[in-house]
Amino acid sequence: GDLVDTATDLFKVADLSRLSVWAHVYENQLPALLRLPTPIPWTIHLKADPSAPPVLGRIDMIGSIIDPNQHTALVRGHVENPGERLRAGQFITATIDLPPSPGEIAIPIAALIEDGQESVVMVQPSATEFRYALRRVQVARRGQEVAYIHGPLPAREGRSGFQPPRPGDLVVTSGAIALKAALEDLKALAR
Repeated sequence: GDLVDTATDLFKVADLSRLSVWAHVYENQLPALLRLPTPIPWTIHLKADPSAPPVLGRIDMIGSIIDPNQHTALVRGHVENPGERLRAGQFITATIDLPPSPGEIAIPIAALIEDGQESVVMVQPSATEFRYALRRVQVARRGQEVAYIHGPLPAREGRSGFQPPRPGDLVVTSGAIALKAALEDLKALAR
């Protein structure tokens, strides 16, 4: 006996074995994304359950409009959802592996030490010696597990103290913060 407007949805029947994924990509990452060969794969991680295994999918469309407030473009794709583990409307993180741009070096995100003023990495210039050097770097972009730093730098930035790791340098990924603190203690004692 209820009266229902014809423009109102009473039911939504959907096959949830395949879901659409909408994500926002920052505009400064679009050139690298557009250079990738299609189809572009991505990995979906659930915000509500970070320990859940990631879900693989692919991008179907990269939007042509930049949101003026967020400076992002809408990217749409899909993922298979066997067992209906994912739910419609869930928050996710979409990861797209982008190769380094020309002049960038990829390092593990765990190697990057940031204190709000500068970004540095600890390197072991020689694998045969237990000596470490602090290198000030300029971060180009960050991924979930990898940071991309500028490789060969213009002379102006080199004079500013930026110095990327060199080929063959071993980058410290565990205990780097403790090594940096010990180095700062030694410098303080030397003064």
